[in-house]
This record gives sequence, C-alpha cells and structure tokens, in this order.
Amino acid sequence: MAYEQPLVESPASAPATDPVCDATAAPAVVPTARAVTGEFRSRRQSLQKRARLAVGGGAALLLLFHTVGLLWIEWRRPDLADPEFGLRLRAWQRMATEARQVPTLAVVGSSRFACGIDTETLSQPPSEEQAAIPATNLSLAGGTAVWQHIVLRRLTAYGPKPRRVLLELFPHSLLGGEAEVLCADHELPTHRLRYIDLAVLQELLPEQAAGQRAHWWRRNGLFPLKTHGVAFWNGVFPLFETDDLFLRTEHWRRRLKPTGFGPWGVPRPTAEQRAAAWQVAEAQYRSSLRDGALDSRVIDIYRQTLAWCQANGIEIAAWVLMPESPRFQTLYSPRNRQAIGQVAEQLSRESRKPVVDARDWIPDEEAFADGHHLLPAAAREFTLRLAESLHWPEKRPDDTLPGSPNHNTTSDTLAN
Repeated sequence: MAYEQPLVESPASAPATDPVCDATAAPAVVPTARAVTGEFRSRRQSLQKRARLAVGGGAALLLLFHTVGLLWIEWRRPDLADPEFGLRLRAWQRMATEARQVPTLAVVGSSRFACGIDTETLSQPPSEEQAAIPATNLSLAGGTAVWQHIVLRRLTAYGPKPRRVLLELFPHSLLGGEAEVLCADHELPTHRLRYIDLAVLQELLPEQAAGQRAHWWRRNGLFPLKTHGVAFWNGVFPLFETDDLFLRTEHWRRRLKPTGFGPWGVPRPTAEQRAAAWQVAEAQYRSSLRDGALDSRVIDIYRQTLAWCQANGIEIAAWVLMPESPRFQTLYSPRNRQAIGQVAEQLSRESRKPVVDARDWIPDEEAFADGHHLLPAAAREFTLRLAESLHWPEKRPDDTLPGSPNHNTTSDTLAN
C-alpha cells in the first residue's frame, strides 16, 4: 500500500521558527538615552510651569487679599485698625442718619473731652421746654492739636461733614508738651494713621510728611493685615491678648456709649487708684506746665484748623479749656497759666467765637480721677453747665420728631 503525504502537517511536524530571525515579526522598540532624557526634560518643564503658575497665582491672591483688606479697613471698617476712632466714627454716622437733616455737633478734643463731655446728656434735653443737641463725641486719647485737625478732615472724607464743632484748647500742647510730635523724624502710630491723613500732614507738618508717607507705605501699604492683625482679628473674633489699650476692640465696644461718649472706667476710684493715677499725671504734665513755653507751631495749627473750618462752612461753636482740680493747677507756673488765657482770648478774637474757660468750674478734687479727667457724675454736671453757657436751644412750638421738614432747625441757635 502506497504511503500518502498528509495534507495538513501536524504541529509536531512543523518546523520551529526562531522569533529573532523571523522577518515578519514586529520589531521591538528599544528606547534610546536621548529619548529618555527628552521625556524627563518635558516632564520637568511641565512641573516647573505648574509651580510657577501656583506661586504666581498665590502671590496674586495674596496681593489681592492685602489690597482688598487695606481698602476695606481704610474706607469701610477703620475700627478694625483703630477701634477708638472707628467706633466713634460709626456713632457719628449713625447719629447723623437717625437725626437726618438735623445739624449734629461734633465734639473733638483729647481724652479730657472724651470722658468729660457727656454727649449722652447733650442729646437728651434736661427739660421738655428745651430741644436736644444731637452731638457725637469724636475725641481721641492723645488728641493734640494735630489729631483734632486730622479728625475734622476725616469727617469730611468719611461723611457726613459736620456743620458745627466744639474744639478743645489743650494746655499741655500749647506749652510745648507735644514738641516731640512736631519733630521732623517723628513717626505717628501706624495703626492710627489713615491714607487720607497723609495729605493733611503735608499741609500741617511738611517737614515730616515724606517720612510719614514712607512709613505708612512700608507698614500699612505693603502688609496691612500684619500691621493691623491684632485689632483686625479682635474686631472680627477676639483671639489675641494685647497690652496696647488702643488695639483692644472689645474694651472700646464696652466703654463707648451710642453717642461716642467714653466715661472714665472707674466711677468711684479708690484712694490707691487715685494716687497711682495722680503720679502718672504729675510725671506727664509737670514739666510742660511749669517750665514750658508757648509753642507757636501749635498755635499755628489751631489757626489752620480755624481757617479750614471757615473755608468749608463748618462753624466752631466754642473753644473749651477743660476743668482741672485745684491740686492739678498747682503744676502751672503763674506765667504759663496766664499765657494760656491770653492764647484763648487771641483765638476767640480771631475766630469771633467764645472761649469757655472752665478750668475753675469744678473745685472738688473728688470729681477727678487724676486731677484733670472728670469722673462720670462730674462729667454730666459739667456738660449741663457747658450747654447752658452755649445757650442750649429752647424747643419751638413747631418742632417735631426727627425727619420732619421743621426738625432741621432745632439746634440752629447753638453758639449763635
């Protein structure tokens, strides 16, 4: 029988194929060193680009955050940088809104004014026959002649512009006690200085304006939230303890009344508290009141304030020399006490406005915390007498509630 060749070869009979020598197989890709280096470089460049975008975006967000924060603090919430002024400004704006078209009296001075003129009493007439004097206390601790001028200029910027102001004559400043503040190299507290104040300083203190501007941009312009961090966070949510009284937002919120009046913290101080407060006052004021001399620069600042008020249609109701205890008045030399009176008379003639010399009005030592800051009860007594000296307006038959057409004349007779 003949052998037949199978039509299909079995796998076992098929010849083995060498994969290396198979010409029909797809060639394997072997990466070269150049390709590996190029891929690594591409990935590195991509990561670097992402990193640059992240850093640039973060810097842009930080700059935006700082800018918005600065503008917010400057124009919307100055209380988050300087709680004392900012909260009083809000009281001023609230009072003007509630009183509508009624002229509001702005009380501007030092801490003597701040705790000594009870604007709560001024805003509540003592009898039904007398009209209220809508008043806001905008005085600041350390409110020298420079700060009084700055506060008035701020009111014009923040609004509403006052129509009538009550200004303090501060003997300590007039007798050279603020000479350091007027020096060319002096730097005002950064947290209390606003951007709009820089132009004012250019007019008042041109020799230090450039330094103040650089100081402001260095501290406020570049890092506003760092400079104002403590006051900012304590204003939003109390977090930090600070020894700086001016940064304690909660302290000022508790102390200040709706009209900006800030009574002395202790209504009836103990003998030990009085003694400690007196030592501070004596150390601070003895040198200027006894050995100082009239500072013509301070007098010029008061004159600039007068000229600015006249140019902007703001009436000065009066200049006021605040009460001082008999013991405190022993710090004056006879020459300096007389000099203060002469300056007051001179400013009264130039402004054609009265000077209320109240230095001897309250002879009781117990009425003062330290000889020149009135306690709350004495502040009310002094304010009532001050209102009488300023001719507290009588209520007219057609006076009506705030907001009516006739209500805008209820206090027009003040200081006329």
